[in-house]
Amino acid sequence: MIGTNTSSERFEKCKEADRDVVCHHWLAACLQKALEDPDPAADPPELEPVYMLHVSEWLREQFLEKFDIFGDSYTKQLSQSSFDALLDREVEPCWDIFLFVY
Repeated sequence: MIGTNTSSERFEKCKEADRDVVCHHWLAACLQKALEDPDPAADPPELEPVYMLHVSEWLREQFLEKFDIFGDSYTKQLSQSSFDALLDREVEPCWDIFLFVY
């Protein structure tokens, strides 16, 4: 599901069913990438914790292998613009991916 409102009944049902809920910002990132690279075979932006409102147990385990508690990748090199965006971002994550991990 793609969502914007975490207080909706539909969101709560997806959460109870342990389904992944992607924030609408991921669609915006997909559109931006398509404008920059109009090749139809190009992959969409990778799904990352920053785009998630809720993650299933399976996806949470996958993210734990690739990202730290703030959603920063263990394997991707940070660009200056990405670093600046991280500094501007609120520290509190908007997703519940790392609850009860530490």
